[in-house]
Amino acid sequence: MKRKSRDLYVGISPNSSRHPVWRAIGAAIYRWRWQLTPLFVTLPLPIAGWGLALMWAHLAIGWFLAVYAVALCCVMAWLVIGMHRFYDRIYTNAVALLVFAWLSTVALRPGDGRLYGWWALGWPLVALGWWCGPALRSNTALDRMRKRWDSVADLAGIAGSKLTGVKDTAVGRVLSVVLPGNHTAKDVNRDRIESGYSYRRGSVTVVPDKTNARRVDLHVVDRDPWESGRTIAHPAIANLHHLENPDPGGDDTPTVDLNGTEAA
Repeated sequence: MKRKSRDLYVGISPNSSRHPVWRAIGAAIYRWRWQLTPLFVTLPLPIAGWGLALMWAHLAIGWFLAVYAVALCCVMAWLVIGMHRFYDRIYTNAVALLVFAWLSTVALRPGDGRLYGWWALGWPLVALGWWCGPALRSNTALDRMRKRWDSVADLAGIAGSKLTGVKDTAVGRVLSVVLPGNHTAKDVNRDRIESGYSYRRGSVTVVPDKTNARRVDLHVVDRDPWESGRTIAHPAIANLHHLENPDPGGDDTPTVDLNGTEAA
């Protein structure tokens, strides 16, 4: 049987890109997209400012105010729905005020070169709040978690499951997982999930979804609530306010007063 000939290209495989440089640049931008978020927001600002300047010069003021009203509504919706941390809301408010003030000034004086100098020098200072804030750490950690999920799921005995979402909580996070059809919540090995993600022992709790047997939530507690060393009253005696000794001159053994209003 005659074999079909193939054209061989040195250094080029059938699946390689024709533009490896652009492919590498795109991969780098995607990998560092969260760190570059301030730059993505900053670069279009001059174009938006020139557009507002044209609108201010050639259209009625109502159009100018309408654009600002729509932008303000979008920012408010983002703060209410998309922001859950107090720090993120304060930081977003501050950035929005600076951006609106700069755009308004550019719309009135688009030829003032000092505005663009402030834009070029000011954005790294404003971006420090993002680079040092919790949102960047949370998003990068989520990317690493999703990248490792397939290997962790295989280790935990639920190969083929999908990590559909991660929600931050006050004590850690909640991972939403869709299991394959041949697995249930009982098949999830939480010890191996803790090992795969290098969590502390006992930090993962598997909570089955009440409406879908293939869905489970993995509640992760980053910090042990008992590590502070505080003395916590046992529930059996937590509601008994005091102990009293009815006979000061006799036995020193205290007795519990069960005649109070909280006695059962």
